[in-house]
Amino acid sequence: MCHSAYVMARNNLLAIEEFVPSGGGDAPCRAALMRLLELRALLFVREDAADWMGLLTADALEEIFDRVCALLLEIRPDAVALCDAFGYTDYSLGSTLGRYDGNVYEAIYNEAKLSPLNKSTVMVGWDELKPILDLDFIKAGVGQRWEPAAKL
Repeated sequence: MCHSAYVMARNNLLAIEEFVPSGGGDAPCRAALMRLLELRALLFVREDAADWMGLLTADALEEIFDRVCALLLEIRPDAVALCDAFGYTDYSLGSTLGRYDGNVYEAIYNEAKLSPLNKSTVMVGWDELKPILDLDFIKAGVGQRWEPAAKL
């Protein structure tokens, strides 16, 4: 796994250096790709930390986690553009997920309301599920948001 991670990172870096010029209008694209490469490499290490334990301390793993969180925040503004760079727009895919405004869940909910499966005011199977659902727990969870800086 470690060797595969190294080969992937090295080949990705070589491809970026060869095909994406560092100057001019390509500089922002190159910077975004380098952030993605760094994120992927750090995730390889973090996900298989036991394979790297001879080289890493607990403090180093904590620093990796902190850098991953920082990279995710840095990458977020570029995420839609990076996905659109493949030539498939959210419109052509009929996707509600690639929203620059971040209102993904609201868009999914609005799309779901348009589905023929949701035309009834009562969910199919509701009578069977209602007795076993903890409705107070469900109501308490409404409106919670993910905090990107929160540690797992």
